Amino acid sequence: MLKLLKIAKRKPKTAKGFSFVEVMLSVFLMSAGMLSAISLIGGGIKESADSRNQIIASLLAQEGVELVRNVRDTNWATSGNTSFVGFPMISPANNCRIDSRLVNVIECGIQTKDLRYNANLHLYSHTTTDGSPTKFSRLITIVNSGNDKVVTSIVSWKGSFPTEPYSTTCTTGAGCAYAQSTLTTWSE
Repeated sequence: MLKLLKIAKRKPKTAKGFSFVEVMLSVFLMSAGMLSAISLIGGGIKESADSRNQIIASLLAQEGVELVRNVRDTNWATSGNTSFVGFPMISPANNCRIDSRLVNVIECGIQTKDLRYNANLHLYSHTTTDGSPTKFSRLITIVNSGNDKVVTSIVSWKGSFPTEPYSTTCTTGAGCAYAQSTLTTWSE
């Protein structure tokens, strides 16, 4: 009987759980963590897009220099060892463009430098009727340096071209890439 009295005198067990404050604190912490994760993912996507644009622009800038080099090489092979036939006469020759579809043509004084992409040919060009518009524009400058030519190809994807010196003004943040090469006259 004594045993039954002890059992009867025990306090009833209360249900244990979380208080309102604890629940609100955990909801706040989870929300802050999720917002941080979403912010990091968004930043990563933006950085990935910037890297993609930088790589494409770098390759297009190098292509611009190589296309001018091709004009020099073709001139040398077909014009009796004269490398710079058809190159702009003024120095510096600014606002120039060159297109892989227009063989051996360096156009200067042109306002439209926007590049279009032809998915069928996997080709960027300046032609206005061929391909889809892109965010990329290419500008070529050619400067006389004695008997040589210094060719600079700048590609922008944010709408404006930087000023010289390109090594400090042409950055991913500025939305551009450039390539520069000195072309010699070979055997002239």
